[in-house]
Amino acid sequence: MRLMTDEHERWGEFAARLAGPEGCDFRFDADGRMKWKCAGGIDKSRAVRILEQMGGDIDIPGSVADFEEHGGFCDCEIILNVVERQHDLRSEFGVGQANCDECRELAALPPF
Repeated sequence: MRLMTDEHERWGEFAARLAGPEGCDFRFDADGRMKWKCAGGIDKSRAVRILEQMGGDIDIPGSVADFEEHGGFCDCEIILNVVERQHDLRSEFGVGQANCDECRELAALPPF
């Protein structure tokens, strides 16, 4: 079993799915503001569901622990803090090191 990290050959697929409609659904609204879905706290249910669907040699509990070690305590933080290790997503979305309280305010989303 292998961790889902930027060294895993399916990392790009995982990141794209988590950022896309089946995950956090990052998108710009008509006013140009970034919007996304996230339950916050320590909820990584979208990430876990995607990893389960991907199957194969992925160590899901180990991957979740690794996400947390790199600031990914919820689904959106995995994108904004963990995926950021390889891509400049935070500057594109206009945020620094993210935590879900800040991202919810930036995205103007109601609590889930």
